[in-house]
Amino acid sequence: MMSEAIKIVIYGSFATGKTTLVERFKKDTFDNAVESTIGAAFYAITLPLPNGGSIKAQIWDTAGMEKFKSIVPMYLRGATIVIFCFDSPKLDIIREGIRFIRTATDAKIVLVQTKIDIYRANIINEDLTMQLNLFLERGEYKIFYTSAKTGHSVKELFDYCIIKGNEIKNASFVQEQRLEIKNDIVENSKYGCCVIN
Repeated sequence: MMSEAIKIVIYGSFATGKTTLVERFKKDTFDNAVESTIGAAFYAITLPLPNGGSIKAQIWDTAGMEKFKSIVPMYLRGATIVIFCFDSPKLDIIREGIRFIRTATDAKIVLVQTKIDIYRANIINEDLTMQLNLFLERGEYKIFYTSAKTGHSVKELFDYCIIKGNEIKNASFVQEQRLEIKNDIVENSKYGCCVIN
């Protein structure tokens, strides 16, 4: 188990409920009057595992206001997972959001529709759901339908992101170790094993 914390960044437009999602996960509370995030807010979370171990995660909640958009890529860099929040499932908004994220990072993107207690009618629009599912299949994205108000799927979302982030981080660490060993072998082979006079 790696001791380095994984980095999860939450991105989305203003007032999509990003901060209330984290608050629901961290404190199991809901405050409808939460203040807007300025810049970014940072949370350190430890997820205990059934085998007695734990995973550490840094969760960065970025500001959704347009005036802060230019600094968001700074927070996206080095992310393992990006949680992309939207409150209404419109394909153009999702595509635009993914393009923006991809300008700063190649992290795994998890799509999250927030406020399903309010926007439930959008989820059961069969045509839109079919289009969204095709888009998700092509892009290999995972989607969660959440409500910070009721708590629906919030724990599942963060548990998935932390565990998946840990798997990605561990796989990346193993790959780096293999590359280091391979580079050492190549470097050492330049000198050969014997010197003949």
